[in-house]
Amino acid sequence: VCIQAAQIKNKLPQVQLDLLRELDALVQQKVIKDKGIFDLSNPKNLILHLQEPRVKVWLGENTDLFMKLKLLTPTLETAKKQDATYQTVEYIDLRFWKNPVIKTR
Repeated sequence: VCIQAAQIKNKLPQVQLDLLRELDALVQQKVIKDKGIFDLSNPKNLILHLQEPRVKVWLGENTDLFMKLKLLTPTLETAKKQDATYQTVEYIDLRFWKNPVIKTR
């Protein structure tokens, strides 16, 4: 997320640049603590691929992104109680943050 927006200004559409700026602000506010890669290819379906644990997190649109990311840690803790190695966790769905889902295999 710490990519200089000026470096990619001519390569990304405005909506993705805005999303990148929003994510960078959340990193600065320490809302985003987990390391991973954000898939910005579809701004209406944001996906975070966590580095550790290796879990895919569906975030959907950037609406309520702050709340969704604040829920990430407690949701991961819940998943860890079910499976300490996360081997059975297929993905976490926070698109509808009031109803988080831990999808298992």
